[in-house]
Amino acid sequence: MGKTKLNNLFKISKKGYKSNLSLKGGGGLTMIESIVAIGIFSLVVVMVVGIFVLAITTQRHITALKNVDDNIRFTLESMTREIKTGKNFSSSASLLSFLNARGESVVYRLNASTIEKSSDGGTNYSAVTGSEVTINYLNFYLSGQA
Repeated sequence: MGKTKLNNLFKISKKGYKSNLSLKGGGGLTMIESIVAIGIFSLVVVMVVGIFVLAITTQRHITALKNVDDNIRFTLESMTREIKTGKNFSSSASLLSFLNARGESVVYRLNASTIEKSSDGGTNYSAVTGSEVTINYLNFYLSGQA
């Protein structure tokens, strides 16, 4: 029975096998189907590209935040290390001065949203924080000093 159906589909001729199967009568795509398929494909591509661009933008933003965090962490760690070994502290609002372990007169201050340090008693200052960091306020409080 299966052999009969198979024989009806293919006919043997002198040139080889011929099939009775044909693409005529509904085997192709209409213009509307093609336009809809291209539209759906384009929509998917636009969505994927949008997600990719969003991921790259988010990654850049996270990297910038990490750099700022690292810069602040390094600044505070350096200040803390130097303050721990210092003596003769005095402060006012956003300025702290003391003698460090090497006997240098060190001054830390907030100037135009940047933490600055002077190792010569307040004559020359250099920025301690990076340009991408903005410090809004900085207060020093002294306690336990006689």
